[in-house]
Amino acid sequence: MATTSTTSTTTTNPLSTLLNTGGGNSGLLSISGLASGMDTTSIINQLVSLTKQPATSLANQQTANNNKISQWNSLTTMLNTLQSSVSTLRNPTTFMGTLASFTNSVAGNPSIMNLSTTSNITPGSHSVTVGALAKQQQSVSAQSYASTTATIGGFTGLTIATSANGTQTFTQNTLQSLAAAVNGSSLGVTANVVNTAASGATPAYVMQLSANNSGTANSFVATTNGTASGTLTGTLDFANTTGQVATLGGASVFQASANAAVTVDGISLSRSSNTITDAISGLSMSVTALGSGTINLTNDVPTTVANVQTFVNAYNSVMGFINTQNTYDPKAASQQPLFADPSLQNIQSTLRGLVSGASAGTTSTSSVYSSMSQIGINSSQANNFAVSLDTNALTSALQTNASAVQNLFTPGGSGTDSAASYTFISSLGNATPGTYNTQVVGGVLQMQKQGTGTWISMTQAGTIYTGPSGSALDGVNIQATSLGTTGTYTLWGGSAQMMYQSLNNDTLFQTGMIPVETASLLRNNTDLQKQIDTINTRASALQSTLQLQFTNLETHLSKLQAQGQFLTQQLNYLPGWSMPANKSSS
Repeated sequence: MATTSTTSTTTTNPLSTLLNTGGGNSGLLSISGLASGMDTTSIINQLVSLTKQPATSLANQQTANNNKISQWNSLTTMLNTLQSSVSTLRNPTTFMGTLASFTNSVAGNPSIMNLSTTSNITPGSHSVTVGALAKQQQSVSAQSYASTTATIGGFTGLTIATSANGTQTFTQNTLQSLAAAVNGSSLGVTANVVNTAASGATPAYVMQLSANNSGTANSFVATTNGTASGTLTGTLDFANTTGQVATLGGASVFQASANAAVTVDGISLSRSSNTITDAISGLSMSVTALGSGTINLTNDVPTTVANVQTFVNAYNSVMGFINTQNTYDPKAASQQPLFADPSLQNIQSTLRGLVSGASAGTTSTSSVYSSMSQIGINSSQANNFAVSLDTNALTSALQTNASAVQNLFTPGGSGTDSAASYTFISSLGNATPGTYNTQVVGGVLQMQKQGTGTWISMTQAGTIYTGPSGSALDGVNIQATSLGTTGTYTLWGGSAQMMYQSLNNDTLFQTGMIPVETASLLRNNTDLQKQIDTINTRASALQSTLQLQFTNLETHLSKLQAQGQFLTQQLNYLPGWSMPANKSSS
């Protein structure tokens, strides 16, 4: 019997070697389905994606929050613009400007003064006559010198005695050093060295002394000491080449300093300056020539109308933005970031009420106008509450009764007690409109808003009483020359002032409504990011685990396949063994 030799052969599967390089799993490579035929990479990615799915939802929430923050920031910019527009309208001193003009009594002659207004002025006409202009004293040395640095012979000092700043003696002995010393003093006198010689001729330097300010109160006397001494008095006007010049010793005497002489409405005024600010309250006039005429003061209606138009435009921008945010598209099932936001609705409702006059305490119950619609500022629901301005109606109202229009925009108040009446001064703080009871306790004026139990002590400065910061009377200033025992005081806010207050409360840094909203959204984003980071960490760990498990699966499958191939080879060596053939179907 023939003996068949059998050779034991170990077959090494290259895949097994590849999947297990370095021993164990330390050299693990992620090869997708080489043994199993499965797309293990796709399977792992899908499982990890399912794990990360909640993070996607959280990231979408972050995006929605960021969109809201962006819209709040846009609205804040618009509200700041609106607040700026009402800032001018809320203040009684800036609501209505004044136009000042001068008409010369001699037809065709130019104006003899420049006019400017510094505050609210009562419109009217004022007669004015300029009889003299204020002048600065100017004096000049009678002797000239060929050099500014040459020693002045026989000179021992220059004494300047001023009417306002005392007396000082200077002992420098050249024109240059003497001028520098005078200019470095506090006498209010300026020294200049001037060459009076013709061009090309031998220099002839003289010293000119000028008072820094005009008027007789700023005159001075300059006395030289030494063999060439003399006294310099009066002024030197180089433009007056035909004036009489008298010589006294070593000096020339010219016209002295003078005050401006102005008569306003029959009242004579003498002022050291040509700019006069106390003749008519709130008006500054700079006289430039002699003459007479009329000063005309009128309300600056065009500027006020323009300011109101700026307010209307800013208001409509805000309302347009809010209306857009409230838009919902049912077909696309989409909405704006701030759709139906309660804070946004609150801002919209507050602004609407202030414009329509529906807000309590906006104006006095005795005001001529109680709503903006009465002066041409109209709002309608049909137009999404946008405001339109009838400039003709507003102009007519301002020309007819400017103070009544102003009372609609600006705060005010009135009241009496048993001994005196209160005069409203200002209220530009965060005061609460309403009627207040008054009492005097220990000489201190106290006020209590009706319906509350808190008495507020007013701070006194002379006859002015001020509400403390943070109280219901924050920023209120009233005047009382005497105090009784009890009484009442009514404070109204003014639509522009109340809108300014409301906008301040909405946008005030950190504590306002909008900053609180955005801060809450930012905190929410931070919390969401922590959750996202946790999910991503968990997903990364799952991915590593799955890669390891699938790699091990491929490794084991590869080994099994190798063992199967080996067994097949061994069986083929057995006598009479053959792999069964696949039966073909008959």
